Amino acid sequence: SERKIILDPFIYNNKFKPCFDFTIAHEIYHTVIGGTISDKNSNITFDAEKPCDDFAKNYMLAFGWNPTQISYASKIILNSNSRLNCIHNSTIEKNFRR
Repeated sequence: SERKIILDPFIYNNKFKPCFDFTIAHEIYHTVIGGTISDKNSNITFDAEKPCDDFAKNYMLAFGWNPTQISYASKIILNSNSRLNCIHNSTIEKNFRR
């Protein structure tokens, strides 16, 4: 089946290029693992967002973006504090180097 990624113009037109790269890598990984899965009571049994964030972060590190750029891009485009903290902790606070 055909899959499409539709980007918000805020992301597509953002002058800070890491925003676009983070979003595209995140969405591409959704095509691999799918989306969040919930049970019949609407309890999340698999949250796909954090693995997709991790993939995007690792992809960007592998292709030359630095941890500060990744952290800043995520602050611009994400509104989840837990996801922001996860990215910040794994790139900035742990002093990650590729």
